Amino acid sequence: MAAELEKSLGIVVPQNVIEKKIPYCEKFKCETPMDEDQRDALVDELFYLDSMMLSRGLLDFDEVNLSLVQWFAYDALGKEEAMALRIQVAQEFSREGKSETLEKFVQN
Repeated sequence: MAAELEKSLGIVVPQNVIEKKIPYCEKFKCETPMDEDQRDALVDELFYLDSMMLSRGLLDFDEVNLSLVQWFAYDALGKEEAMALRIQVAQEFSREGKSETLEKFVQN
């Protein structure tokens, strides 16, 4: 995937990012633990909500796994503009180690 990003968009992903390992968090303590049945019920409810939003045309299939930040960016800017900005920011970081576009966007 990193090679494809570089070839198609000119975005160089550093090797330390490609090989990054996220350590397991042992310090997290849930204040209201769920048992297996409760977790299963929550997952079922979330899938139900996604399917309702999909069937009503409120959500595109490609948007089901978006993070909240991506979802809000798509909503505020429109999908095409948000994607274009994301690529532009990644290209700037790849070339310069920073992004003036992102800095300007965050300031506004």
